[in-house]
Amino acid sequence: MKKRESLKTLALGGMVAVVALSPAGMAQTPGSYKGNPAEECKALAQPGRLPAIRITSATLITDGGGMALPSFCEVVGEASPAPGSRIGMVFRLPVNWNGKMLGIGGGGFAGNITLAGAAKGLARGYATFQTDTGHSSPMPWDTAWAVNSDGAPNTQALLDFGFRAVHLTTQNAKTMAAAFYGAAQKYTYFEGCSQGGRQAIVASQRYPSDYDGIIAGAPAFSDNARISMSLISRAFRAPESKLSRPQIKLVNDAALRACDGIDGLKDGIIDNPAKCSWDPAELTCKAGEDGDTCLSRPQVTAVRSAYTNHAGADGKTIAYGLPRGSELSSFPWFLALKEDSQKETGYPYFGPAAGSAPDTDWNSNDVLASYYNAKNSLFDLTYYAENPDISSFASRGGKLIMWHGLYDLLLPPQPFIDYYDSMRRVTATQLNASGFRKPVDDSVQLFTAVGVSHCMGGVGPSDFDGLTALENWVEKGQRPTRLIAKSASPQMAAMAAAFFNEVPADTHVPMSRPMCPWPTLPHYNGKGDPNDAASFSCTARARE
Repeated sequence: MKKRESLKTLALGGMVAVVALSPAGMAQTPGSYKGNPAEECKALAQPGRLPAIRITSATLITDGGGMALPSFCEVVGEASPAPGSRIGMVFRLPVNWNGKMLGIGGGGFAGNITLAGAAKGLARGYATFQTDTGHSSPMPWDTAWAVNSDGAPNTQALLDFGFRAVHLTTQNAKTMAAAFYGAAQKYTYFEGCSQGGRQAIVASQRYPSDYDGIIAGAPAFSDNARISMSLISRAFRAPESKLSRPQIKLVNDAALRACDGIDGLKDGIIDNPAKCSWDPAELTCKAGEDGDTCLSRPQVTAVRSAYTNHAGADGKTIAYGLPRGSELSSFPWFLALKEDSQKETGYPYFGPAAGSAPDTDWNSNDVLASYYNAKNSLFDLTYYAENPDISSFASRGGKLIMWHGLYDLLLPPQPFIDYYDSMRRVTATQLNASGFRKPVDDSVQLFTAVGVSHCMGGVGPSDFDGLTALENWVEKGQRPTRLIAKSASPQMAAMAAAFFNEVPADTHVPMSRPMCPWPTLPHYNGKGDPNDAASFSCTARARE
C-alpha cells in the first residue's frame, strides 16, 4: 500500500494548513542521498519552510547522539492546532534512508521524547518521529497536566494526548521527510507498547490511512489497567499484609509447583496463568511458625485478593487480578507503591474529565465501576480505544500485529484478548458487507508472550523482531504465523529488573519461545532442547 500523495491538507482542531512537499534539492532514492545533508537539514528550520509547525532546531547529528547510530538530521518542532495546545515533535532523518518511516509510541502518560526510543529504527535506516502528546514532563506517571488551575479538565491537552498529537506528528513527519529527501516515503509504520500500544490501536481505528502497518503491544486502551492497579495496590496496603522478598519467592515457588507442569514442561513458566487456580492458603503459618517460611493469615488474604478479579455493583468485571506465576515481578511492584498510589494511576487528574467530583473516594469499587462506565464523557471520548471496527484500515491493506505478555502486571491481558475477539468479529462483518473478500486474519493477528511482564521483564523471553515480521507482511504478503522471542539482553533484563524491583529467579537460562497466534500457546514437542523455540509447536490450548 504505497503512498502517492504529493500534497497534504491538515485540518486538525480548527487549524487548516496546506503543506507542499517539494524540497529545495533534487529527488533522492533511498540510500543514495546527494547534496549537502548538513545544509539541507539546517534549511528545514527556515521560517515558512514547513508552515504547519514551528521548528526550533534542525541539526545534523554525526556522532550518533552518543549512541552507535548513523548520521541523521534531528528536527525539533511544535504545533498548536488550537488555542492552548502545544504539541512537541522530534523528527530524525538518517542520511542513508531506507525509504520508510517509523513512528515511535510513548510510555506511561507520555510527556517526553528520547533518542533511545528511536534508536532501533534509525539503525535500520528508518526516518523516525515521536511526540510528547501535548505536554512535557520528566515523570511518566505525571497527569497533573490533565487539569487546569481552576480544577476543570484541560480539554485541549486531553485531545492532544488522546489522539490528535500522534496523528498531527505523523502527517508532519511525511512532509518533513519529503522536504529533506525530495521523495515521498514508500511505507509508514508505527510501533508502540503500553501507552504507545494505545496510540497504535487509536491509529487503526481513527486514522486508517496514516500507516501501512502497526505494532500494538500491551495497549492501555481501556481503564481496566488503572482500576486493576488501584485494587491490587489496596491488597498490600496494610502493614500486616506486606510480604518480604523471601516470602514472595515462597509464593512463586508454590504456584509453580502447582501449575508449571500443566503445560507439559516444567520450565519455571506457567504458560496459561488463567488456567491456574492455586490457593495460597497452603502456605498459612501453623501454630508457632513465623518468618519467611510461611504466610500469616492477613498475608494469605492479601495474596488471594491480588489474584482476584473484581466486579462492580452490576456484576461486570472492572478489574483483573495478577497472574499466578508472575509474583517475582508483580508483587514487588505493588508492595513498593505508596499510600497515595492513586496519583500514580491518574484518578485525581483524569477524574474531572469523566465528570467526577474533586472529593471523589477512589477507594470505592462502585466509584471505580462508574468511572469505567462513564461513556460519552470527555475522558471516554479522548482516552478509550475500544472501537472494534478497523475495517477501513484493513480494506486499505493495512496490517496490525498485536501482542501481550501473559505475566503483565500493569495491563491485564484478558481485556485485550476480549477486544481482539470482538475486533475480529466486527471487522469481518464490516468487510464482508463492503464486498472485501479477504479474511480478517489477513489484516490483524494477536500474539502472546509466555512469562513476559509489561512490555519487558518477567521470566519469559521478551526480545523479538516484530518490525521485520510487519515489513514482510506489508511488503511481501507474508503473514506471520508465529514470532520468535529470545531472552532479553543483559542490559534490558537489568533495566526491567530495576523498573519492576524484581525478585531474582533461582536460575536464568537463555531461552527462546514462539509467540503464538491467539488462541494457541507454545507446547513442548517432547524432544529437543527445551530452551529452543524450535522444540515447540503452537497448539490450541488457550481455551481448553
